Amino acid sequence: MSLEPAIGFALVTYRDPELIRRLLAALNRVFGDPPISIHHDDRKSRLDLGGFGGNVRLVRPRRRTGWGTFETTLAMAESIAHLMSRPDAPRWFYLLTGHCYPLVTGDAARDFLDSSPYDLYMDQTPFYPGGESNPRYEEWCDRYVYRQIRYPFPNRQGRIGMRTRIVGRSGKGSPFGEAYPCRSGSTYFTGNQAVTEAIEAGLADDRLRRWFARRLVVDEAFFQTILGNTSGLRISSDNLRFIKWPDLRLEPNEEKPKTLTMADAPEIALSAAHFARKILPGRSDELVAWIDQEKLENRRLARTPASVSRMI
Repeated sequence: MSLEPAIGFALVTYRDPELIRRLLAALNRVFGDPPISIHHDDRKSRLDLGGFGGNVRLVRPRRRTGWGTFETTLAMAESIAHLMSRPDAPRWFYLLTGHCYPLVTGDAARDFLDSSPYDLYMDQTPFYPGGESNPRYEEWCDRYVYRQIRYPFPNRQGRIGMRTRIVGRSGKGSPFGEAYPCRSGSTYFTGNQAVTEAIEAGLADDRLRRWFARRLVVDEAFFQTILGNTSGLRISSDNLRFIKWPDLRLEPNEEKPKTLTMADAPEIALSAAHFARKILPGRSDELVAWIDQEKLENRRLARTPASVSRMI
């Protein structure tokens, strides 16, 4: 039997340091001090890793991260590379943010992945070329495929920000086509060494890097395009995450995942997902306590507390 750890974790974080420490403690407890590589942008907040063992290691160089930026995407890639090149490198990695929390025991995750027929668990959909008439895909084309210019614009606080304008709704000149479609999907994923090597190969494509470098929300397309177009990579569309997205018909401008609360416990109780996202301090505390008790302590879910049973 192989002696290397079955599972490790690549984290990219920037805020809520106490929440990050709670996640790290949970990973150590549930997965038995697994290898963890974490990129934390301490320009945004200070993270004290005192009390954690040598299995938790910081990734350098430190990048200036932000929501959906190319620098954040590079930090994700570097965290995965750091983890999978360590002497104690695992067979599988989970890419996480500080707002994730485990939903399965270490034994259950290991059994699942060790018997997996796949290399990658990722939500990814090809949308260009061929999907330009779909309103959702058209939005993705504006974001990732069509030519853009960015220009300075003063915001309400009087500071200079940047705005984007589409200069032609055509994919001409882009890196994408029938043989290499552009893909998009949810950010976080799980993979093995074959996925790590595919990411490394994709990062070596200078044209692709330059194309995405000035785009927004890059983490929802860069990895998806590279990995979804990698020949021979066995991909499941289940990303193993429990995420609740807003109904865009009712909230068209709200694209971030909803914060999970105790009201979501009935769905989580029935879910086969390995991680929940998104968890926030205060609002998710009761839910995290319930997950610890009912999902992570090997208790039968049939013994659902009465408060949750009433919600099902």
